[in-house]
Amino acid sequence: MIQIRACILALLAALSLPAQDFVFNNGAEPLSLDPALITGIPESRISYALFEGLTVNDARTALPVPGLASSWTVSRDLRTYTFRLRETTWSDGTPLVAQDVVDAWMRVLDPKTGAPYAYLLGDSIEGADAYLKGRGPASGVKIQAPDRRTFVVTFVGPLPYALAMLAHSAFVVTPTFAVNRFGPGQWTKPAHFVGNGPYVLKTWRPQDQIVVVKNPRYWDAANIKLHSITYLTIEDPNVAFDKYLAGEIDYVTDDSIPVGRIDEIRLRPDYHHQPGQEAVRRRAGAQGPVHGRGPGGAGAPRAQGRGRGDQRLRAAHGRLPDRPRQRLRPGAGAEAARPGRLPRRPRLPPVHLHLQHQRPAQAHL
Repeated sequence: MIQIRACILALLAALSLPAQDFVFNNGAEPLSLDPALITGIPESRISYALFEGLTVNDARTALPVPGLASSWTVSRDLRTYTFRLRETTWSDGTPLVAQDVVDAWMRVLDPKTGAPYAYLLGDSIEGADAYLKGRGPASGVKIQAPDRRTFVVTFVGPLPYALAMLAHSAFVVTPTFAVNRFGPGQWTKPAHFVGNGPYVLKTWRPQDQIVVVKNPRYWDAANIKLHSITYLTIEDPNVAFDKYLAGEIDYVTDDSIPVGRIDEIRLRPDYHHQPGQEAVRRRAGAQGPVHGRGPGGAGAPRAQGRGRGDQRLRAAHGRLPDRPRQRLRPGAGAEAARPGRLPRRPRLPPVHLHLQHQRPAQAHL
């Protein structure tokens, strides 16, 4: 679903965009904001604003780039990845350390959690499938934190898409200490919320709206240009479209465009049509992608973080539960694709439509 991601990421303001609020129709009421439990697109759009994993997807290339991890190295057999974490904290000020990554992934694998995407970890990490199915101990899962800023994972075999897979919501890092303190059904409430993403949860009014605001403790907070994002819960596309026409909504995605009015909508200057893998174009005068990092080292054994603009709105709307199809690096295909059980890959939708109100300095398809 990388097309949706690229489409939404590129529409927001460039580096010069002043702080402002963004109103977005998210469709259905989210069933949960716990990344371990979510499967739907509405939930994932919000989750990626609130949490971050070791890697994220570049808005221009869709390739994995550093997220919570600032860099990584890969063993000669292409199975063991060693990640160096950024010096950062959770939104409540608690230091975020490598053991938090271990605890979050083990929670997903714990059969008691009932995580629907636990199989992604089970199919990929050595020892994880046996633990997930009750046939092996937790100690057999090959993930470890040798020190507070180093996280190590050993996969079942060389996985050419490993770094892209780690941007999936199942692999984001969640605060297990908050889950234990407040309980599985309560820790994602606004009063108890703790996250590590570019935004924090401010309000959640069921069947109405969810509001997230900028997280001042986020490691890249200086480049977060939006002050808040409001996710409306409008399931009727006609209602969403009418609110867009009235200027109450800034952006309408393909699932909020009424099919019966598509001929009318196609005539509008703010209508955008994006075939499958077509590249996103920016509005004239924009200085660069809001969230994207330039291409660099992500496919190589070592990668180093690079500066970004307001990349984190890609978290709010971009990274959806279906992970991208990863291309192999030239010359690495035969060796990288050899061993290993590969997690299942959902099909990608071919076309995406959206409407966007034009604003100065905003990016454009």
